[in-house]
Amino acid sequence: MNSLRLIPRFVFLRPCSTSEMELTQKEKKRKEKKKRREEKRDKFKANESLIENVPSNFQSCMNLKVEQRTKKLSYISGRKSESKSIHADE
Repeated sequence: MNSLRLIPRFVFLRPCSTSEMELTQKEKKRKEKKKRREEKRDKFKANESLIENVPSNFQSCMNLKVEQRTKKLSYISGRKSESKSIHADE
């Protein structure tokens, strides 16, 4: 125990050099970048799962727009009968 008392405290608490401080700052920046990338990836995955449900709704909406457009065109061209839509197979 007496040998520990002879060792001055500043040996244990030596200040780190500037290069070590720079390394720790670089490591912090790397960790922050990694964290941001993971957050973006998580957001993208969440959005991807939402997008998977969209095409069926989007496709039906587009079918309605095409039907309305064909009706409008047939009316404008003088043909009062409604033409069949392009997506009539559904």
